[in-house]
Amino acid sequence: MKHHFRTLSESVEKPGSLVNKLDLQIIRTRFWFAEQFIHDADLVEFGAGSILGKNNVLQRAKSFCCVEVVPENVYELETFLNGRGRVIQEDCCATSLTTNSCDVVIALAMVYYVDMDSLLREAHRILRSGGCFVFCCPNKDQPFFRAAPGSTEYYRAEEIFKKSEQAGFECKVYGAYDFKKQKSNFGANIIKFFGKSIRLLSPLLDAFFPQTYKFLRQSIRGGVVRIPDMIEDVSIFEKPKVLNIFEEINSRILYFELRKNR
Repeated sequence: MKHHFRTLSESVEKPGSLVNKLDLQIIRTRFWFAEQFIHDADLVEFGAGSILGKNNVLQRAKSFCCVEVVPENVYELETFLNGRGRVIQEDCCATSLTTNSCDVVIALAMVYYVDMDSLLREAHRILRSGGCFVFCCPNKDQPFFRAAPGSTEYYRAEEIFKKSEQAGFECKVYGAYDFKKQKSNFGANIIKFFGKSIRLLSPLLDAFFPQTYKFLRQSIRGGVVRIPDMIEDVSIFEKPKVLNIFEEINSRILYFELRKNR
């Protein structure tokens, strides 16, 4: 359990952490997307993680409750909020929160650490009628995809769409940061094969040839920068666009707006 907490703690993005330039834009988009739904809302955040972005949340939401399982993250959040919000150290798939008690639930870059069906059921339980569950996750079909340490499972957009409807939600899917699909010819197929091979070998490259892996990753994502104290200071980022899940999806990051309809 301590090893699991350490893995989750190390994956949390905090002010001052080093990230690639593209990753910084992706982080900013994540918070911007969530901000569109939380105005004057009784808000719950699953897997609240660090204090990053929390000032913006406090300025917009009516009330704020953080659900977080890692002890050191809980302490940091409690210290930062200082009574301006509530922090509970619980499993986000089985909270003590009252049924039909909030307007919005957000889960930013964390759904792949837990059981998706259990998460959807819990969000549905605590949301009021018409309430919204907002979350995001990477597209596992993108080049150089590598599962995060400690993660469980990644789903495609159509899979999450189906699961969310079964859980009692209406689902709208968004995407951002498109990657290029190569045309079907010999040269493109070689590139596609190379990209798929790198993706499959990423865990081994990272473990045994970290500098090589870092070079390959940074070559497509830009140089390294620090996350600012105020994530809203990042001015260059993409805003997600609505996707048709029945068409080919080339977005690196997927965003979901789920409305409780029953």
